[in-house]
Amino acid sequence: MARTVQALPIAGKYPKPIVHCTGRPETGKTQLAISFALWLAGLTGKPKVYVWPTDGREHEYAQVIGTEHTLAPNANPLDVSAVQDEINRDLRSKVFDPVGFFSVDTVTHIYRQASLSNQLKGMTGQGSSGHSLKAVTMMNVVTVVMAVNLPAFVITHVYDKSDHQNLEKKEQRESISETEEARWKLAYNLKIETGKDDKGYYVIVRECRERPGLKPFKLRDPEGGLFRTMPERIMRALYEKERPAEEPKGWKDFGLNKPFPDTGEQFKQNAVREMLNFFIEVDSIKFYAFGDPAKRPTKKNGDTGINGAPNYALNTYTKVAEEYKAAGGKKLGELTVKLKEATEERAQRAVQAYLTQKAEEAGEPLPPPVDELEAAPVQQGLDLGVPATEGSAASGYGGGAL
Repeated sequence: MARTVQALPIAGKYPKPIVHCTGRPETGKTQLAISFALWLAGLTGKPKVYVWPTDGREHEYAQVIGTEHTLAPNANPLDVSAVQDEINRDLRSKVFDPVGFFSVDTVTHIYRQASLSNQLKGMTGQGSSGHSLKAVTMMNVVTVVMAVNLPAFVITHVYDKSDHQNLEKKEQRESISETEEARWKLAYNLKIETGKDDKGYYVIVRECRERPGLKPFKLRDPEGGLFRTMPERIMRALYEKERPAEEPKGWKDFGLNKPFPDTGEQFKQNAVREMLNFFIEVDSIKFYAFGDPAKRPTKKNGDTGINGAPNYALNTYTKVAEEYKAAGGKKLGELTVKLKEATEERAQRAVQAYLTQKAEEAGEPLPPPVDELEAAPVQQGLDLGVPATEGSAASGYGGGAL
């Protein structure tokens, strides 16, 4: 008997996501898949997820979603035909009725297995030659994804490809061929890429079938690679008229509701970087809170010397963070506000010292005195390598653009 088709089956707002997710190893692809499963379960009322686990990571789904809600094939996950047969039997047996999400994690190993089989057949002179086996295998994967008729998340990888003539020269390449990916575009409606840089984890939305000509855009993850809010942010950005607020782009954007990016140690490094780059501009002079981060180290008695700005910034971060934690504070937004206040106060002191000296030289009344900067003990282990930051004279602020 035929079924009724909904125009926007996900919460009446979004089409069914069939996602091709790629990215370098250890950039959160599996966590993003789990986040999609959790998000969809809340919207569809179907709590179970079916994982095709060629990466051996089905336990990660079970740890978050629950053992009773995580299904996987009994067949060898690298035997595409066996998995396809088992899934077809499960479909006929209604096993998929409470399933709301299908994940292939990952296609990379299936593709490698098919490539190896192809090479062995070519070496022994048995079976087909060329790329026919790989093509059939990959199309069978797509057929399985289409057959379950569920929101799906299919993972591949990005690697560095070395030039054998020049090992220093590297180019990015997908773990599947360009030909296979071109075929996949007929099946998937969304391509995204996970990544990680010195500011934390992010997702780049590359392509969307319903948005032809889409300009790729990046969304940063404030949860340190868990991506729990990312599925809804992606779908809102693509399918709702109003896009989510832009990611913070500078000092003024950070605050109670937009803390410095990421969590843990990464939050600390991002915060110190922003603090280092903050300045107030007076008389066309930039007064950094902790000294110019791009200033060359001062040489003393033949020593190479150091630039003390990172040390001052890190010392201030440690002092503020420890005091906030000792007072029972746990929110990164509140800590961000306190770090900004401490940084701006130091920059204001530097400005005040400059204005005092200027008034003395001009014989004008002196402004109120200011305290000297306290000495900062050297703290090891933070090499930020902060470059000079160009700021806006009109705004009086600069630095730390995300």
